[in-house]
Amino acid sequence: MMPMTASPRTPTGSKEFKAALVKDYVKEVNARQWEGEGKQEIQQLQWTHSLTNCLRVLGQPKSSVQTERKSAPWKVAVATHLKQTTQASNGWLAEQLHMGSAVAVSQYVGQLHRAGGKAAPLLKLLTERINT
Repeated sequence: MMPMTASPRTPTGSKEFKAALVKDYVKEVNARQWEGEGKQEIQQLQWTHSLTNCLRVLGQPKSSVQTERKSAPWKVAVATHLKQTTQASNGWLAEQLHMGSAVAVSQYVGQLHRAGGKAAPLLKLLTERINT
């Protein structure tokens, strides 16, 4: 007698087994949707939490994000720190820190890496004081 092989397209077994396969498949599909839609939402909540921690460490009220200039050293330090410790996008950072465009954030962060400047000691403080 030849052994039966299962086809990848046709599950074999009882009705209960097949029902369990369908249930597992639905869970997997839902999980994939959550990964796509919910993943970004969860990431943004994490980024917001990290941003709040940075503001706290630097003694900056949330309102200063809107009132201080786009290239303020503390904003550049925060953006650089978040880029180093999270997957926050330049666009998200630009929006949250009121730094202009995503390109501007990239330029400010790159300038800090290349030349240091007034933001360097603030970045060092964030790196030392915030556990990732």
